[in-house]
Amino acid sequence: MTLNEILIAYLLFALSGAVTMMLIIYFPAIKIIAQLAPNHPILHPMGYGAGAVIMFVIFLLSGPMMLIILARRDSFLENFIRGLLND
Repeated sequence: MTLNEILIAYLLFALSGAVTMMLIIYFPAIKIIAQLAPNHPILHPMGYGAGAVIMFVIFLLSGPMMLIILARRDSFLENFIRGLLND
């Protein structure tokens, strides 16, 4: 494998991981926040879009660290929601 092929494989891994993290972590967290605090700023269309873009970039840059987050999904999700709600 050449360096270009390795980089493309890593980018595909990171991109698919970021999409998976958005589906498993970010969107369920937003649904829970919508139930707990319907007036939260992240539920505003601008906040929702900005939050989604920021989280996607963070997940994209974290690469293999996403596996650690997936292994501890429930505790990460609970702490993420508490952080957003300032609990």
